[in-house]
Amino acid sequence: MKALQGANAEPESLTCSVSDTRFKFRDVSCALPASPEARTYRFRALFSGGHDDSELSLLPVVPGNGPLACDAGSKPESRGEYGNIHVDCVVSAGPLAEGEKSFSVKVVWSHAVFRGVEMIRE
Repeated sequence: MKALQGANAEPESLTCSVSDTRFKFRDVSCALPASPEARTYRFRALFSGGHDDSELSLLPVVPGNGPLACDAGSKPESRGEYGNIHVDCVVSAGPLAEGEKSFSVKVVWSHAVFRGVEMIRE
């Protein structure tokens, strides 16, 4: 992971594990690093081949705490978009002790090709 250096620094990418066992959905888990201050993260699921009947959605959860609402600026659903498309969720995390939190997402789609995920610190 890269440390952020000032306002114009590159976003910090986090590592996520993706289940590869289901045809139309994936379960994704991302560990959030320890931090003495609050941080904001953006999770994004990427697809190609979008067209008029493509549908994408994601459901974020905090393990042990249930569903999590995405912050303003998120795009948790997509319907009928063409080409390369995505859904995303912005989440805020307060100060975290080492190993304290993980972020999980169920990504569901139809009529599009799953290309991967990314989780970045904004």
